[in-house]
Amino acid sequence: MVLQKKLIELSMAKLPHGDWFAHTSRDVFPFYEKCGLHLLDGKTQGTLAYYGYREAKKQGHR
Repeated sequence: MVLQKKLIELSMAKLPHGDWFAHTSRDVFPFYEKCGLHLLDGKTQGTLAYYGYREAKKQGHR
């Protein structure tokens, strides 16, 4: 999953103030959490999110 992690890192670096979501199965939740996304809800499937817009606003960028 090194390539996948690198792709997510590059995407988030290119658009750091964007909101990112991943809807996936439970077995890969830890991977996305390592990439900086947080679990919103989870059962057998779930949505993980990173709210770049909120972080940018906290830091005074927007």
